[in-house]
Amino acid sequence: MPVNNSADHQVTQYNIITGGASNTLNNVAPSATSGVPIISQGASSQPIFGTALVAGGGTGNTSATAYAVLCGGTTSTGAYQSIASVGTTGQVLTSNGASALPTFQAAGGGSGGGSTSLILYDDFTSIWKSSTSGLSGAYPYYCPQGSPSFNPDSTNITSGHPGMITNASFSSDVSVFLGGNITQSGIYMPIILGGGVLTLNWIIKIITLSISSPRYVLRCGLGDTFDADQVNGVYFEYSDNINSGNWNIKTASSSTRTTTNTSVSVTAAFHNLQLVVNAAASSVTFSIDGVSQTPITTNIPTTAVTVFLDAVGVTGTTAAGSFSIDAFYLNQTLTTPR
Repeated sequence: MPVNNSADHQVTQYNIITGGASNTLNNVAPSATSGVPIISQGASSQPIFGTALVAGGGTGNTSATAYAVLCGGTTSTGAYQSIASVGTTGQVLTSNGASALPTFQAAGGGSGGGSTSLILYDDFTSIWKSSTSGLSGAYPYYCPQGSPSFNPDSTNITSGHPGMITNASFSSDVSVFLGGNITQSGIYMPIILGGGVLTLNWIIKIITLSISSPRYVLRCGLGDTFDADQVNGVYFEYSDNINSGNWNIKTASSSTRTTTNTSVSVTAAFHNLQLVVNAAASSVTFSIDGVSQTPITTNIPTTAVTVFLDAVGVTGTTAAGSFSIDAFYLNQTLTTPR
C-alpha cells in the first residue's frame, strides 16, 4: 500500500535514497570527495560512502605510494600494500620470502659480472658410503660419529620424491653436515647470515615417531653442533616429549636460545620445513608444510653455520629406517654482488 505521508517522500538534492525504518525513505549523503563509492555496512545498517574493501573488489586504501609496486595484504582480504621504496635505476624486484614484501635490490651480473646468488641443494640420488666419513662424494658431507649413519632408501622413494636416504640404527647420534673433511677433525661452516635473504628447505619423511623408548630428538636447519642442541643455529626440533610432540622452531647464538612452541603436530609423513632469514639476519620466518609461523627476531647467530640434520638418541636404540631425508635446497640472494 503506498505511503501517503508527504514527509516520507522528501529528498535532499544529490543524496541516494534507501529504505528506512517502517518502510520510510532514507537519505544517504554523498562523500565530499569525488569518486568515493557507496559501501555496504551489512544487512542491518544503512550504506555509506567510503573506501571499498578487498572483499568488495577494492584495495582497502585511500592512497598509495607514488610509482610504488602494489602487493597483496597480510591476509587474503587485507588491504593492499605499497612496497617501501621505488628503488633506483637498474635494480630488480626481489622476493624476501613468503611473509615479507619484496624490495628492489641490485641485479646480478652488474659491473664486473658479480654473482648475487648462493645455491646449494641435494636430492640424494647418489651417495658413496665410507667407513670413515659416512656420506661423501668428494667429501661434501660429514657424519661426525665415524661410521656410515645413512643408507640409500629404496622403500620410500616415489615419482614425486626421487632420491632418499634413511638412518642407520643409533642410540647416540646420526647426522649429516654440509661441509667436512677427510680426517673428521671438524665441520666446515661456510655461511654467515646477514649477507642477503636466505631460504632453506629440508624435505624429510618421519616413518617411526619418537616414543618413550626409543626416544630421539631430531633437529635440522642451519647450525654448528652435533650430538647436542645447537650452539649457534636457526632450526626445527622434534621429540615426543618436547612440546607434546609438536614441532619447535628455534634460534641459538652462543648457546642462548629462543624457542617457539608451534601447534603443528609431527606425523608419520613427508614434511617440508622451510626457514627464511631476512637480508640483515634480524628476523627468521619458519614455515611447516606451507603454514607460516610467527617470526623469531632474537638470538640469531652471527658466527658461521652450515646446513645440517642431526638426530640424537635419548633412550633405547632407534631402529634403522625411522626417518628419511628426501632433499634440501638453499638459496641466498646476496645483498652485495661479488
